[in-house]
Amino acid sequence: MRRQIKMSLIPSVQPFHAIAYSIDPMLALEISRKYAAHCSVIASRYSLPSFNYLAALSIKSEGGSKRLRVGDFGNHPLSHLMGSVFGMHDRENVEVFCYALCANDGSEWRLRIQSEVEHIIDVSSMSSDMIARMINEDKIQILVNLNGYTKGARNEIFAMQPAPIQISYMGFPGTTGADYIHYLVTDEFVPPSQFSHIYSEKIVHLPHCYFVNDYKQICCVN
Repeated sequence: MRRQIKMSLIPSVQPFHAIAYSIDPMLALEISRKYAAHCSVIASRYSLPSFNYLAALSIKSEGGSKRLRVGDFGNHPLSHLMGSVFGMHDRENVEVFCYALCANDGSEWRLRIQSEVEHIIDVSSMSSDMIARMINEDKIQILVNLNGYTKGARNEIFAMQPAPIQISYMGFPGTTGADYIHYLVTDEFVPPSQFSHIYSEKIVHLPHCYFVNDYKQICCVN
């Protein structure tokens, strides 16, 4: 792997697997950086100009009318865990957009998210540059990556930087190694603060546990 990295090749071990192997954490970071750089190469092929953002984050304040716009990329395994999260945001202060990379399968999880979230857009058939343009046109201020380096991820969209603040959460607990992912939302266990140097993102520690689980899920007991 070190030889591949030195030769500017894509490492044969993927970032998702690297977090499970007993390898040097700094090597895992370099693996993620190579994959992040590869996503940037893919993004550059679309030849999009740099996106413009709002001059400042216009967050609703006393007497104001603006709401913070948060965009999430959906992924079907996470819909089981995060099903209730999207609809629990305070709509007076936050406007949530869900961009679904998976086509509507008619499942109970997808239908419930659709019924509870303010905006859900099926982008499964759209090209990455079209999705990036849509996100920017929707004036998303914080874009949340729920996929990371997992199946179905389209990280080249984040490499196009359609939003001024981009965050990794839930889908991938390791580092993305990407300079276009600014924060990782996690807790003091994943990772402890003394290991923050092996992450390219700024670490945002939630109290207790970062890993949510849908309280509305039906528990079946045999």
